[in-house]
Amino acid sequence: MEAILLIYWPYIVIGIFIIILWFFAASKMCDAAELKGYDSKSEHIFAICFWFGIFGCLYVVALPDLRLQKILKDLLNNNKQESAVKSEKIVENDIKHNPNLEAICKTIPGIEL
Repeated sequence: MEAILLIYWPYIVIGIFIIILWFFAASKMCDAAELKGYDSKSEHIFAICFWFGIFGCLYVVALPDLRLQKILKDLLNNNKQESAVKSEKIVENDIKHNPNLEAICKTIPGIEL
């Protein structure tokens, strides 16, 4: 029995080291998924990364960023609303400052005020 332990102890140490390394990598991938807007507890990302190894890590890398998508949608909606308000104000100001503009626009087909 002692001879077997003397032969296989480096493999046991390497195996323990690999398990610790995967545990650390899985916890970091879990943190990365949380930064992307995913709940690590409900999605079981830690278990996916730990048991599937590099494929689990690639899964987390491939996840879409939910926080960034939400920010972009909010920004797009705000810009649409602001641009509509700005364009209405520009047209109103142009008509106030240039009374001939309304008459000119009526002569051009396709433009309605």
